[in-house]
Amino acid sequence: MYQLRVKTLSLLGSLCVIGTSHAANLTTTSVQAAGANWTAAIWKTNGAGTAVGLVPGNTYEMVSNGVAIGNGLANTRVRCPQLLGVQSFLADSLTVDTNAELRLKNNGAGGGGNTLALNSVDFPGVGGNPGLILNGGVINGGDDGIYPMTGRILVQNQSYISHGANGGGGGISANRALNISAVLSGTGTLVLMNAGLTLPQVISGTSNTFSGQWIVQCGWLQGTGLNALGTNNITVDPGYAGFLAVMPAATSPAGPATFEPGYDINSAGVLTLTNAGTMRLHQSCVFSSVVIEGNVLAAGTHPYCELATSYPASFATGGSGSITVRPYSLAPLVVPPPPSFSVYAGSTVHFTISAAGAAPFAYQWRKNTVNLSDAGNVSGSTNATLVIANVSAGDAASYDVIVTNTSGTATSPASTLTIVTPSETYETAIASANPYAFYQLNETGDPAACSRVTALDNAGGYNGTYGNGVQNGNIAYGITGPTSADGLPGFSAANKAASFVTLNGGSKITLPALSLNTNTVTIAAWIKPSGPQNASEAIVFCRGGDTVAGLNYTAGTDILGNNTLGYTWNNEGETYNWNSGIAAPFGLWSFVALVVTPTNATIHLMNTNGLVSATHAYPHVNQSFNAATLIGDDSADGGGGSRAFSGVIDDVMIFNRALSKTELGSLFSTASGVSAYAPIIVNPP
Repeated sequence: MYQLRVKTLSLLGSLCVIGTSHAANLTTTSVQAAGANWTAAIWKTNGAGTAVGLVPGNTYEMVSNGVAIGNGLANTRVRCPQLLGVQSFLADSLTVDTNAELRLKNNGAGGGGNTLALNSVDFPGVGGNPGLILNGGVINGGDDGIYPMTGRILVQNQSYISHGANGGGGGISANRALNISAVLSGTGTLVLMNAGLTLPQVISGTSNTFSGQWIVQCGWLQGTGLNALGTNNITVDPGYAGFLAVMPAATSPAGPATFEPGYDINSAGVLTLTNAGTMRLHQSCVFSSVVIEGNVLAAGTHPYCELATSYPASFATGGSGSITVRPYSLAPLVVPPPPSFSVYAGSTVHFTISAAGAAPFAYQWRKNTVNLSDAGNVSGSTNATLVIANVSAGDAASYDVIVTNTSGTATSPASTLTIVTPSETYETAIASANPYAFYQLNETGDPAACSRVTALDNAGGYNGTYGNGVQNGNIAYGITGPTSADGLPGFSAANKAASFVTLNGGSKITLPALSLNTNTVTIAAWIKPSGPQNASEAIVFCRGGDTVAGLNYTAGTDILGNNTLGYTWNNEGETYNWNSGIAAPFGLWSFVALVVTPTNATIHLMNTNGLVSATHAYPHVNQSFNAATLIGDDSADGGGGSRAFSGVIDDVMIFNRALSKTELGSLFSTASGVSAYAPIIVNPP
């Protein structure tokens, strides 16, 4: 790389002269030991002369010293400074050649499973040029921790992310990960090896032009930024051994290997899952071709349930979304179609779609094929989300949306809006209380089948989706909710419910972002635990975006040793470590509620044995609930279901206000038909 520079040259104290020069390229074959870093005097001009340190304006290159990378071998190795904070490479660029290793080091606080973001490395480059050029080399996390990488990175030839000892083996380093938010470019291949499934290797840049191939041999590749992974081939193959051609002494375990897109991919590439490579699917992804264990997926849209049923070893449990196979196109594709709604009069519904293709998109919603405009109770008619407030009989119709970009137009399938009237005494009382969201869980579609079973929100239109591990009122399961047989005549004799089980990744109902943005909320449900619950098992919980909050079980116990009901707010230990002393009895329907205010939180439990409450004084900040909320699980279990509730849940309701004990008691009395109960003594003196 040549640059025009203006320099002041001093010669024995004489008058300075102005001249031009180009950046020198300095190389190293050093094997840096612990404590050294890239600022050391290890760089020589074209490999000759006196070694110097970093000088801004020059380019630097790590050249192989003839020793191929392998476990414990003395290959070319350079380290970043071992300091807390951003460590910038303050020269024009650093090139890492084949069998050279850039080892990232934390500030010394790592080790022992430390997974904090301890220090970041920055390769700013100059003039928009890449600051880090991967020309066949290896990036290795040398300590436990997460390493943010910023700046600009060019993948010139096949290169490697490998967290094994000396970059070349020694077993999985599960607590080491990169978060590459740098602008990623180039056509070379990136191979992930010697990593684990404890931490994902995150690609989060939103301006990437990288068009090379991704190969996941051992580790977890996660794309989170818009178009972070590009439109490239993605191969997940624990059996991949191509690295041996250039690093014959390197080793890496045969998996596990998994790929997780965190956004709706629209790719011209081929997705290949082979040799037990897996995918964590929860988005609407489009590829030009998909090959799963040698089977070519047919053109069209394939929902998660179909894929997990046909290829259970290839798709992680607890997924959602779909994969569409079609020739690469920038034209819009609406996946999934907008939902249908059945809500009470006066409710608000949100018709929301996502589109694959080339942004930006233009939207036009229609009612019975007639274009809508923002007026009256309608807003968002030209946005991805159409909102109809205070719905009435005149809003009952079919709705679709036309999506347009510079490459074409797509029209979604039509969905319907239906107005329903409460039929139960208890349901009528809930509807009159004006909940923000209300899930009766009376659905009878089979969640284990490949059709999408919707959990209807009759109040706010925030429809959810049953996981395939949930059992419900389907004839195959016959799960019933509280009825008069339970001493609760306010419910219909045909009342249904949803049953959940621990250690099943599909045992959850996924709700969309509820957008509450509040510190005043009531979350309530009817529960019938099948037995003792574990700490952190969830009833209603949101973990994502900037929210960690919900109604769950605590590590505290009552006098009988059973884990108690509690809550989490803003992921603060003062909330989830509070012990209410209240445990719901097994095999008995109980009405439980969490009421949060700016100054306190109260857990209520009401059943035919009596009523009890416990209050925790604590200041609560706003929580937005701007990510998926789960009924019956907490996503912190990584999709394995270890935080899933064990038992039956019914009539989940959410209010964007704090219901008083009197209001909650009135709702319970409507269900039970009894107006007064004695208190429950939870813990005797």
